[in-house]
Amino acid sequence: MRSATAHPRAPVLLGGGIACFLVVLGGCHAPLPTPELRYRQEREQAVKAALPAAAVAEFKGLRFYPFSPAYRFQAMIEPVVPPEPLTIAASNGEQRPAHRVGRVRLRFPNGEAVLSIYQLDDMRASYPDHLFLPFRDAGAGKQTYGASACRAGS
Repeated sequence: MRSATAHPRAPVLLGGGIACFLVVLGGCHAPLPTPELRYRQEREQAVKAALPAAAVAEFKGLRFYPFSPAYRFQAMIEPVVPPEPLTIAASNGEQRPAHRVGRVRLRFPNGEAVLSIYQLDDMRASYPDHLFLPFRDAGAGKQTYGASACRAGS
């Protein structure tokens, strides 16, 4: 997989009729379409609403990477059969049992990235269709999800 900066949201339609919002890689500039603008505004309002009253005055808003339609993808899941057991490091440092259930291939202007799709074991009973797509990019540990280390398990 290659490193790049992350765009906060782009829809990806996955096999079996499952829709998943995928954090994708981006870096070019284009006007922000209405759905993305609305998402960013709603996300910022939700974060601000969750802050303690004392922190609201200091909140300067969220920073998003520039939008680029070149980095919006539709991809089909390539199933991993049988699913591979492993553990995933959560952002709080805990190890979560999971299974690698598939992969998606994303084509970029300078190459291809293959990202693994997981099902978290502790969420399977309540959310049987929930899939998780963690990744690490150049912003990991700074602006984007930084705990995407996975280890094979039994």
